[in-house]
Amino acid sequence: MSLQCRMGENFLNCRFPPEIEHVEEILAKLSSMPLLASRKKIFFDLSLVLREALNNAIVHGADRDISLQIECTVSIDPQRISIVVVSPG
Repeated sequence: MSLQCRMGENFLNCRFPPEIEHVEEILAKLSSMPLLASRKKIFFDLSLVLREALNNAIVHGADRDISLQIECTVSIDPQRISIVVVSPG
């Protein structure tokens, strides 16, 4: 199974096997969200946090076992950003 994402104006939800290359694909999708497009500093900070959370889920939570799945959801509104990363570990 490869990266599968659903995206709305203010959310991104992705499911994927624990492979590091999916992290950059997710961040690329995130960069096209309207609330982040003009906010470079917020996107940079969010990218750092999300990259670390996803890498941790891949390496430690799923132990890079490609039979497992990781799910992440990022929701954004003008006052808050919510990040949820779910891994099997």
